[in-house]
Amino acid sequence: MNESDDHEDCLSPHDLYEGISQDLSEYFDMSSGAPIRVRATNHTKPLEELDKAATDLIASKGKLFTSTINKYGQLKFDKKNGDKYFTLMNKVRNIYKPTCRYSEAIMLLFETADRLGLWDEDFISPDTPSRCPTKKQGELFNDFVEVMQKEGNTKEFKKKVYARKAKALDNLKSAAAYEQSMFVWRSRLMVVRVDLGYLAEYGDAISIADARKDFKHFLNNRRSNPKIFGDLGGYIWKLEYGSEGKGFHYHVIFFFDGGEVENSGYKANQIGEYWKTKITTDRGYFHNCNLDRHKYKHWGIGMIYCDDVEKRKNLAMAIKYLTKKDYCFKLDMDGGRVFQTGGKPPENTTRVGRPRTPKNPDRNYRGRLLPSNGKFGAYINC
Repeated sequence: MNESDDHEDCLSPHDLYEGISQDLSEYFDMSSGAPIRVRATNHTKPLEELDKAATDLIASKGKLFTSTINKYGQLKFDKKNGDKYFTLMNKVRNIYKPTCRYSEAIMLLFETADRLGLWDEDFISPDTPSRCPTKKQGELFNDFVEVMQKEGNTKEFKKKVYARKAKALDNLKSAAAYEQSMFVWRSRLMVVRVDLGYLAEYGDAISIADARKDFKHFLNNRRSNPKIFGDLGGYIWKLEYGSEGKGFHYHVIFFFDGGEVENSGYKANQIGEYWKTKITTDRGYFHNCNLDRHKYKHWGIGMIYCDDVEKRKNLAMAIKYLTKKDYCFKLDMDGGRVFQTGGKPPENTTRVGRPRTPKNPDRNYRGRLLPSNGKFGAYINC
């Protein structure tokens, strides 16, 4: 199968909807064009929280700590506005790695802290004297926020933020269209989700070149392993870097012929073991997401029929996770693909099964009643 590139062009949210017949309301907030938020995994949560805090500081107005002079002539600060962000700086030094780049808001936070010499400041309370002899910590933090507000509202900074959001939207549009093409190929899919990475003891010793070489080997070898990949129609993958010791790892969704593959957990285990033993020679690890049903409120993998509204909504949530904005990446990840869909699905030459065109427009080809409000009518394109 040929590979389809992740595009570098930045598109407006309205451009991203063109050419897709399915209802994207499960992927996007149609009023703003923003992707619907999905919960981060454990290794990304600290960075997601830091990104949100930095974004909040950029959007804030005026000083976060207002001060007054008490009857003893002492400077006292009102903690109501900025207290929840104040001790944030104590956590920043444990997150930052000079070999990594982060989201625009996080990078601005790091650069501002460095510019003002805040790395060694132990923030205790706004009234505490700072390392700067003439200022208390509340004043120092106000200076920090002022720079964040100024730099974060420049056209140059906003352009960078928009470019990254547009890139994520472009990937989401591509993945949504690809998911629909899989259900054109087969009306019943076995959807398998596997995370492929490396053991903790190797961690950062695995370079981006090593990870990409292994994954390319993995994809290329699937043709010579029909017992594992013979019924594969397509896939979507995302390369990420986990700064908390997880290193490089791939999140992959595989689409198998649901008429041939019956056990998603077993199939995911086959894939993972092949990655672990044959590709990485026991340096790798894998996570079989298809065995984690008890962990998910919305189950969007396993056997899915094209007309199953609920499961396809849940599958959309799983796909959104793969296209989410990155909060951390290694410097040497620049210039290479980090997201991709498989090529055109195999042609359906068997023509097995009932025709997909329903006799009754209000019912699908199994005779099940379709939703009448039109919300999912275009989405369930069987």
